[in-house]
Amino acid sequence: MSWRKSVQFMVPVAVGTNLKSHFRFPVNFNADSFLALLKQLFCLFWGRMIHLLDDNGDCHKGSEVMQRVEKNSGRTELHFGPPYSPDLNAAECVWKATRGKTTLNRFFPTVDHRRAKLFRRFDRVQGNPASLRNALASLT
Repeated sequence: MSWRKSVQFMVPVAVGTNLKSHFRFPVNFNADSFLALLKQLFCLFWGRMIHLLDDNGDCHKGSEVMQRVEKNSGRTELHFGPPYSPDLNAAECVWKATRGKTTLNRFFPTVDHRRAKLFRRFDRVQGNPASLRNALASLT
């Protein structure tokens, strides 16, 4: 058993008057997983403009991604934040709150157990705007 196995996830957060979050557990962080996330967001926020504050990850700047964003320029805009600025990223606030309540100083016998626990927590936050508002309190 490896002690360093990780669980990868993406948590876009819609801020504003109608707080929402969504989550995905991709196998890898790459352009394909980011494009799959964009596709889901297009469906979730059909008819609304999507502004994504991006953390400058390489998988978010690939040619395929930029072509998809350009193709949907009337619905999507990427905003690249300053490097190393997690305090400006709503998803980082959600992760910090999730980590404190779910994984910090806890042992999980397998990666699947940890993923299931994270899934339940993200699902709870996704369905509870008050919980999401509490996680985002440090942004204000």
